Amino acid sequence: MVFLGNEQAIRLCQQYGGFQIPTRDRLYRCLRRQAVIAELLTRGTSVTTLALKYNLKPASVRRFVTEDRRQVREMERANERLEAARIRREAAS
Repeated sequence: MVFLGNEQAIRLCQQYGGFQIPTRDRLYRCLRRQAVIAELLTRGTSVTTLALKYNLKPASVRRFVTEDRRQVREMERANERLEAARIRREAAS
């Protein structure tokens, strides 16, 4: 196990102070989720195959994709609202 020394801990706090640093397990889950979504979308691997490969239930793989698509839609809507507000500001100027 690797621990930070005082200097590294200070630099970490200066650089990322206020951010939560995930636990190793949480980081691995996040990376696994990203890998599952990427493989499904880029290679078209089946949900069942991905579930077996990553030791997940097929429902979990489907949930990952559903949540990812929901986040993408929310970001697109937010961008559309920002763009509409920018256009209104420019028209008012």
